[in-house]
Amino acid sequence: MEPCLHQLELNKDSFAAATSTWDAGDNISVTKEELCRDVYSFGEIMLEILSRGRLTNSGASMHSQSREVVLREIYNENEAGSNISLQEEIKLVVEVAMLCTRSRPSDRPSMESALKLLSESKIQMKNNPTFEAEGEGLPPHGTTRVEPPASPPCR
Repeated sequence: MEPCLHQLELNKDSFAAATSTWDAGDNISVTKEELCRDVYSFGEIMLEILSRGRLTNSGASMHSQSREVVLREIYNENEAGSNISLQEEIKLVVEVAMLCTRSRPSDRPSMESALKLLSESKIQMKNNPTFEAEGEGLPPHGTTRVEPPASPPCR
């Protein structure tokens, strides 16, 4: 069994310093609580990468800000400019990250659902550079809402 994401500390001087004494030899079962923390941590990691480390505790701060303001800041930091394809890709990753960092664990998708949303979007973007996503659980072009595919959420 591998270490869990929530066992890593990302917002310190050493970007990914392990904070656990987890031992691979231990037969520790992963609890739903740990899985939910992993999903939240995954969302945090995505937001930190997109914001180049600027958004610390980003899940909480993102939910309190206007989505358009946050997206504009991230577009600027990633030099998305007028690149519509890049903006759509960033927007989708932000939406998945927002799902993963919802305050109530029961409202978060499973890790499998989050990864499925991201991988489907990558395939969709490769096949269609203008990213006019329809069906496949992806938002239509120009929308900002993404809902996770049906799967057991964190409860």
